[in-house]
Amino acid sequence: MAVTTFRRNIPIKTQQIWKTEHMKQKYLKIFRNLENLNYILRHRMS
Repeated sequence: MAVTTFRRNIPIKTQQIWKTEHMKQKYLKIFRNLENLNYILRHRMS
């Protein structure tokens, strides 16, 4: 009984982890783009 519930819970956990990792990557990409924009703007100004 415990084994089946455990096995059933694994995919949900991995999905949650995948979702959070995916969001992290998304935000990292956005953050990098913002940093690049700041860099370009700073160099254009000077």
